[in-house]
Amino acid sequence: MKLNINKLADEVIASLKEEKSGSKTVWDELTSQVSQDGTWDQELIDKIEKYAHLKLKPHKENDIRALWESTEAAMDSFEDSDEIEIEKAKADIVEDIVNKVLDKADTSYEDEEYYNEFDEDEDEMEDFGFKFDDEKDDF
Repeated sequence: MKLNINKLADEVIASLKEEKSGSKTVWDELTSQVSQDGTWDQELIDKIEKYAHLKLKPHKENDIRALWESTEAAMDSFEDSDEIEIEKAKADIVEDIVNKVLDKADTSYEDEEYYNEFDEDEDEMEDFGFKFDDEKDDF
């Protein structure tokens, strides 16, 4: 089976939803923090990293190297996947998984302020003649 960062991130999220942190799951705590503060405690990030490492552990080195090629770090690198140290490859993969998990936590709630700001930006752009899909011209 081909490894995929999104699938691994989903598996990490499933693990976070199973682990209790007081009366909430770790996932609930993570999404709660972002809705209140817009930031996360390092302890929660450490848990995400721990689960990401656990998800990589059973996979072979060549599969990890192939997965590394899809990371942000690989795209910015001139190194071939065969040249990169396996621990560096794993660290880059874990970083991408953490970012995917945090992105999903960030979008798992609706932030009314964001949507209101977007609507205001849209109104300002309309003042300059821009039109959006709901206002198509009939040409």
